[in-house]
Amino acid sequence: MSAPDEARGDKCTISVVIVTYNSAAVIEHCLAALGSDPALDIIVVDNDSIDDTIVRVSDVCPHARVIRSEANVGFAGGVNRGVSEARGDHVLLLNPDAVVDAESVFALSRVLDSDDSIGVVAPLLDKPGERLAIRECGRQPDLWRVLCHYSGLSRFAGYSPSVEGLYLLKRHSSADSRDVDWVSGACMLVRRDTWMRLDGLSRRWFMYAEDIEFCLRVKESGERVVTVPAVTGVHLIGESSTTPTVSQAPNSTVSRAPNSTVSRAPNSTVSQAPNSTVSQAPNSAWVVNMYDLYKWRISRTRLQNIGWKWAVAGGLFARSAAYRLRATQSTDQENDWGAESVKFRVFARDLLAVSSARVTSAGESRGSR
Repeated sequence: MSAPDEARGDKCTISVVIVTYNSAAVIEHCLAALGSDPALDIIVVDNDSIDDTIVRVSDVCPHARVIRSEANVGFAGGVNRGVSEARGDHVLLLNPDAVVDAESVFALSRVLDSDDSIGVVAPLLDKPGERLAIRECGRQPDLWRVLCHYSGLSRFAGYSPSVEGLYLLKRHSSADSRDVDWVSGACMLVRRDTWMRLDGLSRRWFMYAEDIEFCLRVKESGERVVTVPAVTGVHLIGESSTTPTVSQAPNSTVSRAPNSTVSRAPNSTVSQAPNSTVSQAPNSAWVVNMYDLYKWRISRTRLQNIGWKWAVAGGLFARSAAYRLRATQSTDQENDWGAESVKFRVFARDLLAVSSARVTSAGESRGSR
């Protein structure tokens, strides 16, 4: 991990909100990197873990404030609860499987303080073992941007930003900070005033898409969302987002009524809880929820909804086919290309199973409500 070389200067208090659920395998690395600087107000919201997450938090970070939820209220619910207890001028949302050191957090805070027009700032997160050459930030998920990404047009974004896709590509990364439409909630620093004014994360979804939706609201409010590649961290993708097999069946109980959202009831049969102890399967919630976000906040017609769904599904099917071909030709024992092929095929099929009807804000809630 790294941070800009300028002196730290005066530090405001920064509240670090970490939502855990059976996160014992990763939480120690996350907390150890933050250290014990008194300027960091560390808040851990535990979503009713059944492992020894709380014990490990106490061992590694005894000064952390722990909020125990009586049920798994999802990512947004946990984050909103934690921020409601925050004391800092700035709030860092941090996944338990993300690792950033304290100096990197302060570096982000300095960027936020340097320009009142910035509402959200995020580091460059490295994803060890990640096969996809993408960054956890990008352009809004409208039809053009997903088409650019899934058709491969975004590979030419180095020549023209007009073809940048939903995700920025590693090949086009530079050391310069830049504005984007969204950054990942895995590590996102936001002004507490901005958070309170916008009423926090949407609880429309149990997990996934709420960080993108929040960033879109930040931009709509007139503030900027900025990624700072000079500040880095590590995100162990998948270590905090595994789900039960039942959630991925094409005919699963994810609601598909025109005005519905992905079920987020704590005892729902479609659990999207991080680090579930149930057998793992490809988790399509990320794309299903992003589609719901598109229909709710961006699209204006059903025809646009259909176009978005097929553009994304087509790209996912193409990637599945490419991995299947690689599986038949490769002798690589470290990468299960056949499993990758199945995963992307499941993503595409689950997306196509969702209605293209327009949606409303039915079921929407924010903040601590």
